[in-house]
Amino acid sequence: MKIISFFESIHTLSEQAREALLDIMQTKRYAKNDIIQDIGSSCKTVFFVKTGCARIFYYKDGNDITEHFAFEN
Repeated sequence: MKIISFFESIHTLSEQAREALLDIMQTKRYAKNDIIQDIGSSCKTVFFVKTGCARIFYYKDGNDITEHFAFEN
């Protein structure tokens, strides 16, 4: 799994940590223009973009403001 390799590139994971991560992670697919988190809600999820890209944005004074682009891996 690419995400485990990513974590391993930063710090070696024990087998217990690896298994714990695999137990709580799940793969989800989203279509273009899907909103994956409602504006104004508290984020309690960490997302990893496996393929494609995502845009983080908010509204200010009626304008759509892009805060960040997240690309695969």
